[in-house]
Amino acid sequence: MKKTIKETLSNKILSALIIPFFGIILLNLVFLANYLFQNLADSFFLLILSSESYASFNFEIFPLLKHLLFLGTILVASWLVFKSKLKALYKAVYLPVPFATLLATFVFFLYPNTLIINILGLMFFAATLYYLHVKKKPWIYYYSAILVALLMFVSNILGDLGIL
Repeated sequence: MKKTIKETLSNKILSALIIPFFGIILLNLVFLANYLFQNLADSFFLLILSSESYASFNFEIFPLLKHLLFLGTILVASWLVFKSKLKALYKAVYLPVPFATLLATFVFFLYPNTLIINILGLMFFAATLYYLHVKKKPWIYYYSAILVALLMFVSNILGDLGIL
């Protein structure tokens, strides 16, 4: 049975509401998981290293290593999600996770160089849009990518202004 224009429009509106709502919830859960991952990694390495060794190791390379390990975990999980047979809506809800995690990693290591952060974020956003275009993905992927890019950009700017 063919869908009417009203049904199609209501499905699109519902999708447009679902993506930011569940995307933000999922993103917050991922950032909470990142926090727990960082604390568990600290605890693990504090157990196997002496206090002096840990302090030296933690200062030099450990923060970078922890963030890159978590980012790698998110990227592998993302690859699995996007290669799965899940519906496009579920994948679009998940899209903010790898996107924002990568951008947050840029911010963590490059702050206060917000110009570089914004340029890298814009390049990643453009590459994402290009990939979506080449793969002929549905509109909800574009919508999700635009939402998370705007959210990260605005939070970066507001952070510079001291508002966030």
